Amino acid sequence: MYGLGVEAREENIEGFRLSPQQARLWLLQQGDQAAPYYSQCVVLVEGALDERLLEAALNRVVERHEILRTTFRRLPAMTFPLQVISEEKRIQAHARDLNGRAVQTQEGLIEALLDEAGQTPFDFERGPILQTALARLEPDRHLLLLRLPALCSDAAGLENLARELSLCYAACLNGDESLEEPAQYADLAEWQNELLESAETKTGQDYWRERTRAELIAAKLPFEKRRADGFTPRSLSIVIEPDLAAKIESLARGRGASIKVLLQACWQILLCRLTGQPETLAGVSFDGRNYDGLQGALGLFERYLPMVCSLEDEDTFVDVLGRLDQSAREAQTWQECFAWERSDSSNGQLNDTPFFSLCYEFSEQPAIFRAGPVSFSIAHQYACIDRFKLKLAVRRRKQALTCAFCYDASFF
Repeated sequence: MYGLGVEAREENIEGFRLSPQQARLWLLQQGDQAAPYYSQCVVLVEGALDERLLEAALNRVVERHEILRTTFRRLPAMTFPLQVISEEKRIQAHARDLNGRAVQTQEGLIEALLDEAGQTPFDFERGPILQTALARLEPDRHLLLLRLPALCSDAAGLENLARELSLCYAACLNGDESLEEPAQYADLAEWQNELLESAETKTGQDYWRERTRAELIAAKLPFEKRRADGFTPRSLSIVIEPDLAAKIESLARGRGASIKVLLQACWQILLCRLTGQPETLAGVSFDGRNYDGLQGALGLFERYLPMVCSLEDEDTFVDVLGRLDQSAREAQTWQECFAWERSDSSNGQLNDTPFFSLCYEFSEQPAIFRAGPVSFSIAHQYACIDRFKLKLAVRRRKQALTCAFCYDASFF
């Protein structure tokens, strides 16, 4: 650990500052009791799994990555807690044996496993922070649930966690002690804070300040109706089959854009039609891993960045797509410079903690990670790191596109 430590002397708490993303999420959690904000994945483990080695690999991952044993301690006078690196706590990977059950029964029990995990609160002060569960479907097929608070992981972090688990399993299998030392999140959090506080980021902060207009951030849809306080995310999904997905991909390539930006253009044009406004602002997800050494990092780096879509009477779809593609390239460049407290924008909701009403995200199916006779692949993934009213979350998997329309049930 090389980050700058902070000591709260009244109780002799020694820890590290939250990252900008963690600090924002901490404020959101105070209004929503933290329940909606978590990241989890179900890893399909295929092959001749040694469950004892899997347990050893899990514990090695936790030993290597401090963010997986980080707790959060706050004194009464403090607005934000400190990240406190806890002592290693051993994880046990006891498997539920579903071997021989009917497929429908297995699927029902898997859903029950996810539901049960979702009802288990995180103990932010004492830990353990990483929650796990293992189900044995067949002798050579297991499901491993990995669940973390969003303070400790985003979607890309889950993929990196699965990769790290495969590396540690292979190391345990081969008796290898020479794995490369990983970057630690508390160090990277301090770097992020210093970056935002430095004069070098002023240009980037000015860039975002011009694009965070309060009236667009707090956009309302004509059919929304506030029913209750709090944030209650739900979703409905459709699948775009491979044939149509391939045509969309071809259309994007022909216009010099990515499929991510093309679908974003479709989404924001639709939002313009629904709101009846010539402009919409969507919070678009960026994974925050621009620099060398961050691509494989665990922790919360992802953030939503404001991107405006404008419709003029003479515009063609290609015109809109070109402008959004340019905006996406600029956003990628300046993403580390965005911070809500420097945007001078608030939508007057959720105890003055602003959020993007309308959001968009796109992700690829993670790779398959192999470790000797065993493979690890993410079969299910979910991450909620920020609030929204309505969000389109597109995931490309096996040449198909799954489009999840995520909504806050307290509004819709």
